[in-house]
Amino acid sequence: MKKMISLFLLLCFCNMNVFAADADTQKQRTYIKKYVEYARSYIQRNGLVNSVQAFNNSKRDATQKALYIFGFVCGTPKMDGFSLINPGIPSRIYADVSNEPVIQALIKASLEHPDGVWVRYNWLNPVTKKVQHKESYMLYLPEVHLCIGSGFYS
Repeated sequence: MKKMISLFLLLCFCNMNVFAADADTQKQRTYIKKYVEYARSYIQRNGLVNSVQAFNNSKRDATQKALYIFGFVCGTPKMDGFSLINPGIPSRIYADVSNEPVIQALIKASLEHPDGVWVRYNWLNPVTKKVQHKESYMLYLPEVHLCIGSGFYS
């Protein structure tokens, strides 16, 4: 009987940790979604040029644990994937560690779900230097041909 109670308590404890992890992930998603939506409203209020300068001049970058916004030209085939907003890493086309075209996948998902979409992919975490799953919330801003997002490692 003691073994049954111990097993029951252990299972309850383990399940509480799973629910806690799920709750933390949901909190991260909620926060990041609001952050990206704020970035959209900032761009709409301040214009593309001023916003790109502000986001790129922020002290946040991928090597810090702070959130940052990234953005790519999208909806214009000759320029798709050109990085306009990406602190510290200017480049046109990115691929993940398995050479999958991540940026193109982010753009495609954004164009298919212009009201917002979560995308999961593998990316090298600049803090841990390990390949990890990353989840990013993406929005398409058709008026400025821009896909913006932010994410977290899971």
